[in-house]
Amino acid sequence: PVDEQAPIPPPVLFRVLREELPREVVMVSDTGWTALGFKQHFPMYRPDSFYGLYALAPMGSGLPMSLGVQLARPNDTVVSVIGDGGFLVHTGELFTVEVRLTNASDLGAYLLMVHMDPARMEIDSMSAGPLLSTASRPFYNTFERTVALGDAQLFGYSLGRLGGGASGNGLLATIQVRALVTGAPGLSLVDALITDPPGTRIPLALVSDGSRVFLPAITH
Repeated sequence: PVDEQAPIPPPVLFRVLREELPREVVMVSDTGWTALGFKQHFPMYRPDSFYGLYALAPMGSGLPMSLGVQLARPNDTVVSVIGDGGFLVHTGELFTVEVRLTNASDLGAYLLMVHMDPARMEIDSMSAGPLLSTASRPFYNTFERTVALGDAQLFGYSLGRLGGGASGNGLLATIQVRALVTGAPGLSLVDALITDPPGTRIPLALVSDGSRVFLPAITH
């Protein structure tokens, strides 16, 4: 039986990858034990199908190297194996901002507009949160951004008159931000608008603790 809570031993992971991936796959290795694991547990069946820097040993090199291999070989399947340490080399430039609502009542539409210095930061994505699933009608969400100006917005609305809008406390949206330089300032929430299903605006008061922006909805 499989214990889903138990960690996967690296040799088992390599064996499963070898069994599931096509024989002609192109593999890219990060440094450290990952490279050793390839040598011991991942046979290659195709010439020129493995890339790794080995003695140079720059931690985290597997990720950018795999992107370069994929660009150079667009018709091949390229897979990179990278450990937690190598992956953490790259994640420091990414952070997430949560937009939350408290005491929401019958939310039928929303608009979030953000701005940042495009020379220092950029928005990777804005996505709707699970709070909208409390509505009995589906929400339709649209993400738009103007990279050169540092502007982005997320807009969502529900259609139909049957059933109530989103209500309660929870995550309205998630904003994924990438820092382009060190010491990047926080982004600005330019405007936030929510309405009930008929279109009446619900007043808001903004409270922020740095990585999260709270929008306490004042019930009407």
